[in-house]
Amino acid sequence: MFFAHSAPLQRLEPFVPLLMRLAIGATLISHGFQFAPAKFAAIVEGAWGLPFPLLIGWYVTLLMFVGGSFIALGLLTRLVTIPVVVHIFLAIFMVEIIRGFAPAESGGMQVPVLLIAGLFVLLVTGPGSVSVDRLLGWDGGWARKSNPDSQRVASMS
Repeated sequence: MFFAHSAPLQRLEPFVPLLMRLAIGATLISHGFQFAPAKFAAIVEGAWGLPFPLLIGWYVTLLMFVGGSFIALGLLTRLVTIPVVVHIFLAIFMVEIIRGFAPAESGGMQVPVLLIAGLFVLLVTGPGSVSVDRLLGWDGGWARKSNPDSQRVASMS
């Protein structure tokens, strides 16, 4: 019964996805500042020998800046989350897995894992009502529908 009087908290519900989007977007943008395209290209070429390192460097840098900005704004949110998740999975398995989950020094998988969890929530639930997607009507097709089973369960409690 602790949450029996949660009406004040329910008023904050529209802002929860906004808070998540702002945190994820700010994190992605700040990570974009860590690597200039040429610097990231040198890492890609030196560590993994992948072809087109400068193209990959530009792609990742733009993904962090533009993708992070779009997620923060709630613009094309579901579409942008997919390449960001793929990039973060690659970062985990190509770099961070060696360091472990939460090493004593910096790095590790804890931030990428949290980002993937938050991005998955946005992918499933959408950007929320305080978003450019909702303002433009681009998120209406995925909006949560009322489930009769969940209403029945709620009325039983």
